[in-house]
Amino acid sequence: MDKSEFYKLWHTRQEGAVLNEYGFPPVLWLAQPITTEEQWTDFLNLEMEPVEFAKLDKDAADMLGIPFVLPHVLVRKYPEPTDQLDGIYKALLAIKESGIDIGTAGTEYLDSITAVKTSVPKTYALPEAPDPTMGVETEVLPEETLPEFPPDYEPPA
Repeated sequence: MDKSEFYKLWHTRQEGAVLNEYGFPPVLWLAQPITTEEQWTDFLNLEMEPVEFAKLDKDAADMLGIPFVLPHVLVRKYPEPTDQLDGIYKALLAIKESGIDIGTAGTEYLDSITAVKTSVPKTYALPEAPDPTMGVETEVLPEETLPEFPPDYEPPA
C-alpha cells in the first residue's frame, strides 16, 4: 500500500467518512478541503511514512498488516522514579547504619529525606466528616408514616 492509499484509507476509517467527490479524504489543507492532486501531494509530503506511523498506532499497523510493538519510550521498564529514589535512600541508610562512612553528601541527602519522611506522613488520612445533624437529636420514622407519591410522580431531574 503506498502512502496515498494508506492516508486515504486512514482518514476515512478514523473519521467514519468517505472520500469526497474529488477522491480525497475529508481533511483540510490550508484550511480548505482537498480538491486537487497538487493539494493532496503537498498534504502527503508533510505526513510521516506509513511504516513509521505504524510504530505509533496499532490501527495503522493493522492496516499495513505488520505487528505493532509499543514504542520503547512508552513502555515503562524502570520502576517509578519515586520508588528508585526511595531505594537509594534505603540503601544509603543501610550502608550508614552498618558503620560505613557515606561522606558529607550522602549524609546530607539522608538527613534531608529523613526530615521529610518524619514530618510528612506517607498516606494522608482524610478528616472525619462533620456530623450532619450538628448534635440535634433525630428520630427514624417508620416507613408506613411516610407520605405516598402519586403513581404518575417523577422526581425532578
